Amino acid sequence: MACEDCLSLSVSKLRELTRGGPGSFERWAWSWGDRCVLRARIDVVGSGHKLGVRLRYTLDDDELDYIIPLTSTRPYFGGVRWWFVCPLVVRGVDCGRRVAKLYLPSGERYFGCRTCYNLTYRSCKDSHRYDGLYRRLGADLNLPWRAVKRALDRRRG
Repeated sequence: MACEDCLSLSVSKLRELTRGGPGSFERWAWSWGDRCVLRARIDVVGSGHKLGVRLRYTLDDDELDYIIPLTSTRPYFGGVRWWFVCPLVVRGVDCGRRVAKLYLPSGERYFGCRTCYNLTYRSCKDSHRYDGLYRRLGADLNLPWRAVKRALDRRRG
């Protein structure tokens, strides 16, 4: 599945909310076209540099309420950059990856990182769409398939 087919939660869109500190909240809605598919309340919880976002939403008549930890880094040019810590547990192990975006694929209940959900970007899938054809051409021409791909890409470019 592609990231573009999922609902996403971006830490960059929470910038103003994290500046407000604990007690700040926002209401978000995700839509596909003109249809609202999910509404959530996002609260900042914790204190100091131990912040998190509490996410509350209803999905299939189930009320979900969980905290996504936040962590911060200090960029070389100054300031603070916030990151989500992936809250998913995969095969009994906490993921804990530091990510800028979390995704909610269709049929899933919790937001998590793209690695946990084995998501990729459409552009990555498209870039390898013709690899099978390049392999067959390479075999027919007795050339490495990557050389065939490079030669055809140059002609297209």
